Amino acid sequence: QTGQGVTLQLSSPTSFVPTSVDSTSYLELIFTNSVNSQQVVTFSNLSLPFDIQNTLTIGALDSDTIQMSFNPTLTGNFSDSLIWNADVFGSGIFEVNGEGVQVILSTSTDSLDLGTISVGTNVTDSFMVSNTGTGTMHVSNISSSNPYFSVSPSSGFISQGSSMYISVTFSPLMSGLSTSTLSIESNDPNSPIYNVYVQGSGVSELSGFICDDTLLLANSPFTLTGDLIVNDSCSLLIEAGVVINGNGYDFFKMGDLSAIGTI
Repeated sequence: QTGQGVTLQLSSPTSFVPTSVDSTSYLELIFTNSVNSQQVVTFSNLSLPFDIQNTLTIGALDSDTIQMSFNPTLTGNFSDSLIWNADVFGSGIFEVNGEGVQVILSTSTDSLDLGTISVGTNVTDSFMVSNTGTGTMHVSNISSSNPYFSVSPSSGFISQGSSMYISVTFSPLMSGLSTSTLSIESNDPNSPIYNVYVQGSGVSELSGFICDDTLLLANSPFTLTGDLIVNDSCSLLIEAGVVINGNGYDFFKMGDLSAIGTI
């Protein structure tokens, strides 16, 4: 809290997110009136590129919200102090900072192939996001269109001339080719959303003893990485359409086998 009588529910100083030149960012300022009567709060001392309306009326023992804006016309760092005075009781000072930027986002690659791995396992690769412009880049979110692909970190700040590694993990739950679009959201005014395309393939691998199980069409094809054995007193159901690639290994059946697929 900042102030007395009328308090601001935000610590001072506070910084705006890095903001592109000729665009506007906002801060939500919540003021609380601890006096048992309505108060009109007057704001002063704030100059461009920061701005706020002149007054705010707050009911007795109540709170209200007002927006402060930051609209830089040049790159660089800016600071100012907002002074408020209430007409009954209360005053305070809030220090604020902002950075005007002209960032340019680039990546080390626009596509990434994570190869082929077994279903139920995962593999990780990475690429770089770079800031080749002026000022601090704010990567506000990186999202994946396919849950089989996850990223870390999913947000961050990149200083001028620097880069950040983004790790991409592929965790297939079904066999076959999977693709995803990674959408990078930032304060680059020319590319506010930058896409990187990734892909990977999952394969279902089998070996050793198998008992009372079902090979699902959804996980087909299956590839043997060793001899496959259905023990006596065990059963195996192979759904219609399932393909098992023997890969030079043997399939031994001592138990019950219901196979409608292709071996």
